[in-house]
Amino acid sequence: MKIVTLVENHTENDLKCEHGLSFYIEHEDRAVLLDAGQTGLFAENARQLGIDLSKVDCAVLSHAHYDHAGGFSEFARIHRDAPVYMQKNAACGCFSVKCGEMKNIGIPKPVYESLGERICYVDGDMQIYPGIWLLAHHREHLEKRGEQMHMYRETEGKKQFDDFSHEQSLVYELEDGLVVFNSCSHGGVDLVLEEVLETFPGRKILAMIGGFHLMGAEGADSMRDSAADVQKLAEKLAGIPVDKLYTGHCTGTKAYPILKETLKDKLEPLVTGQTIWIGGVS
Repeated sequence: MKIVTLVENHTENDLKCEHGLSFYIEHEDRAVLLDAGQTGLFAENARQLGIDLSKVDCAVLSHAHYDHAGGFSEFARIHRDAPVYMQKNAACGCFSVKCGEMKNIGIPKPVYESLGERICYVDGDMQIYPGIWLLAHHREHLEKRGEQMHMYRETEGKKQFDDFSHEQSLVYELEDGLVVFNSCSHGGVDLVLEEVLETFPGRKILAMIGGFHLMGAEGADSMRDSAADVQKLAEKLAGIPVDKLYTGHCTGTKAYPILKETLKDKLEPLVTGQTIWIGGVS
């Protein structure tokens, strides 16, 4: 299985980066694009890396935020017919209060216009190809996390605390175990992993890849949670049966070293342009 980080907040090479996230995933005979970053930058990086996005089988939107959805207008130009899977509640508006101001952080309108009928709304869990799953959140009362994060979603003109029902995990079943993607883990990375283990009883998790949403306000070099809370999360993750955790984007530069101190070699950073191999070359 081959995973390429097309765009992330950081870069260590000639590729450009932005506050956003996008992955190109190859496994067996399928190629999937997960998220498209904030702009068309993911596609520019893909070209430099020799990846032909016009040949992917489908795309997946992890959740209804602009820094993961904004680039899909460019994807629609590159690929004329690939379906784009998102949870049905991704059609809601998403907002965040930052510095006392309510800001729209949802899917940009041009994305809906460019994708049109290619959007495939998913209601809950769904197998999109053999061994490739989309998993919705199964826990109730996640709106409490939305309240803590000052995040809202809007339906029928009414704003309410976000319950992240527009968020989904992308899960691959490999012979040796599972590979889990959740780009921001707003519901909690520990909860995401627990939900996957409950959905696939008896299977081990080879890798969890994505953001843990521990960063403060967008782009700020600060933590949303206290150092003690991040330490508690690290200790909980250490007890969950997952071999590797690859994280970046909304995890933040302040929280990462706290996690690393406890998780050690179990934790690795994400960076624009990197290639991750799992289970050998597919």
